[in-house]
Amino acid sequence: MNSRETDKTDLNPLFVRALTDAQFDLYAFLCMMLGNREVAKDVLQDTNVMLMTHAGDYDEGRAFLPWAKAFAYNQARTYRKRESRSPMVFDDDLVTAVAEEAMEEPDESGRELELLEKCLGKLTATQQNLIQARYFRRESVDGIAVSMNKSAMSVYVQIHRIRRLLGSCIESNMHTAAESVRA
Repeated sequence: MNSRETDKTDLNPLFVRALTDAQFDLYAFLCMMLGNREVAKDVLQDTNVMLMTHAGDYDEGRAFLPWAKAFAYNQARTYRKRESRSPMVFDDDLVTAVAEEAMEEPDESGRELELLEKCLGKLTATQQNLIQARYFRRESVDGIAVSMNKSAMSVYVQIHRIRRLLGSCIESNMHTAAESVRA
């Protein structure tokens, strides 16, 4: 076993406690980055494996959550790279913007998930149905296009516009919240 690996029996109880306490925040962070709760669960498991493997590297003098979020971010990037050909994955700009904001405010992960849900609520019924069909029910763009009596390209354009709206909405709400805290 090398110095970067940790045997399960060698895990520090404080580390295990910090990891357990961070699960909701890590899950919310991954949901924000990936836009899919089921995928976020899988990536969270990969993140937990990496965190346990690198438990010996953790400096107890540092905050645990930002350290753990760095692993979650890397695992999400690995997932996105592996799935880059799939149109179900949010574009890089949105994921990076959400991740950067979430990493700057490590105790606010749940807040970002709330903002995404709030922003989803601001979409029109048609936009919400399109996002639900594509990202939650995992319907193909071609299938959605047929059901909407539109071309696949038109559906792709609509999805791209909605993702940009969501990214802008989340960013705007984050900045508004940050400004109100400073005031």
